[in-house]
Amino acid sequence: KRLEIHSLRKPLSFYQTINMTSPIKESCAFPECACHSDRAQHSLKACAACNVASYCSKESQLSDWPRHKKICRGFRTLGSKVAQLSPRQKQALNSITYDLPSLPAEYSKKYGSIHVVYISFIKAGMATMKETIEKNLRNLTLENHRQPVQDTFRRWQVITPKLSAFVEKAKPGDVFVEKEYRPYNPETVQHFRTVASAWPVALRGGMTVVDVGFVDFGIVFDSMELVTSWEEPITVHGYETSPFNVAKSMVMMAMINDKEVSARSVLEVWLSSLWTETTLSAFHRATATLLGNGVKLKSKIKAIIEYWHTIKNQTPHDGLQKQMQAIVNKGDTSVTLRASSLTDVDDRVFYLRYFLTKALYQDASTKISSIVMNSVNDELGIRQSYSDCYEAVPTRIHLPRTGEAFEKSNVTVRTLCYFQKNMEIFIEHVRNGTLIFIPKLGRISENNRTMIEEIKRARAHVISWGNTIDHMNPKSFHKIAKEVSCEETTHRIHSTAWPARMYGTDVLDFEVDDRVDFFSEGLATAESCLAGLEGFTRQGVMHFREICSISLGRRYVDKFFQYVFKDQDVTCGCFDGKTPLNPVSPLRKGECAAFVAFAYKNAGIDFGGHAYNYMRNS
Repeated sequence: KRLEIHSLRKPLSFYQTINMTSPIKESCAFPECACHSDRAQHSLKACAACNVASYCSKESQLSDWPRHKKICRGFRTLGSKVAQLSPRQKQALNSITYDLPSLPAEYSKKYGSIHVVYISFIKAGMATMKETIEKNLRNLTLENHRQPVQDTFRRWQVITPKLSAFVEKAKPGDVFVEKEYRPYNPETVQHFRTVASAWPVALRGGMTVVDVGFVDFGIVFDSMELVTSWEEPITVHGYETSPFNVAKSMVMMAMINDKEVSARSVLEVWLSSLWTETTLSAFHRATATLLGNGVKLKSKIKAIIEYWHTIKNQTPHDGLQKQMQAIVNKGDTSVTLRASSLTDVDDRVFYLRYFLTKALYQDASTKISSIVMNSVNDELGIRQSYSDCYEAVPTRIHLPRTGEAFEKSNVTVRTLCYFQKNMEIFIEHVRNGTLIFIPKLGRISENNRTMIEEIKRARAHVISWGNTIDHMNPKSFHKIAKEVSCEETTHRIHSTAWPARMYGTDVLDFEVDDRVDFFSEGLATAESCLAGLEGFTRQGVMHFREICSISLGRRYVDKFFQYVFKDQDVTCGCFDGKTPLNPVSPLRKGECAAFVAFAYKNAGIDFGGHAYNYMRNS
């Protein structure tokens, strides 16, 4: 048998042609040098102070000095180390920019100076961003010191004598196999999914999909444009441990089955802190439907829906205040780092506004505060939820395409269009009966025999396990996965926490002399990914450890999957067949999120050009 892979041609042709380690011809570092436009060979001389930049003439070096001087001063003590780097790495170091957009001024121009709290928050973020750039360079030269206990905890998410013994002897690529696996906690604050796979699921009519940890609409939503046939229904069984998430999905599905409800209303409930009155009416009809007509609901889910059905409406001002207060309490000003990576002023301003208010739609018609996002009831497990649709869109939507519509769009427009278009397709097929989506409450474990038997009876073509391998040891996971597999089953897994189980995925695991290599390679990889996207700067602004993790993750991710698939007879696939890590995106957290599809060999499934050989670095 052979698994058919249906994917958009453009992202495949783009990412498959990127060679992250391909040599780059060294050229004059002065961007406006005339030598860039002729074909003659020019002898280059490296800057004697830093070795980062090379020039074809003294005149070019002097002309470039206003731009280069801060970089030069930052790397002077590392000149000998920089000299050993590839032209690609040096070019990435020389591209570090201190020329940042004036985000507070841009925001004030659009929304006026009345948003004092918002502007103050953005100013604080700008100060943090400038400090981040300076600190990144300082971290290249600082000697290693004993890490504070809180840093060790954050790095490994655990402190035990076994960890101390492991770290003392570990080599890069070693997995801390004795680290305890902790079950997923559904009582934590629930976030909208923030990790979209670059590789959508290949679906066709008649398939059955099981989506464990689906959150909202799960993996099928990202595949709406790629379904090859709707002649028979596609059935999706979604399991989620959080009653809040299941209740939300059930309400949205009830709205979708109401033929008077538009895609925008569903998206407002899903992604926006502000609603129209039309959306509120549709929401209440949906909750009334679920609470009546003999619909059987789990007690926790029923309690949440009853609460939403009876809660008093709030004004838009109240809702926006709650969202802003939550952001201020959290103190996360990193939004300015991500906003500065956008090249379009309107993109930057809307992104800041959306982050601070979570108002995906905000106009004269949005007169109601979101019941789902802005209501809290600890007794029922309702927490204030946060959505970031920018993080959840697949990178492929920003790949260059021909046509006037794309050329006039920006990152924000493409993001909104992605959700609008996919939701319209989703709604169409639910109402036509060609897509059946069944959200359920359930936590996967060896002891949950009821859930295992349900999945087994489904005889699924695709089972998405979410990040189950972050909460369950590989032996237990494969025992369940094998039991529920049939002869046509392809499994999908992803991990966001794998670096916290492996030595060598954090730059602080290494001596200071190695840092410039990892840092420059991380910047170069980011450049390679972002160069082919529309609407983004060359590198974006990221933290030092985050930049280094881009290169370290790509060095050692194979070792992690050798651990996951140890003693298992499987075939594997990933997006481009090279690395299971997503392409870099400055708008997404978790640059080391790893996605893999696999099948047990008795299924005879071949991943073709997507085949991933996780044993290549064994």
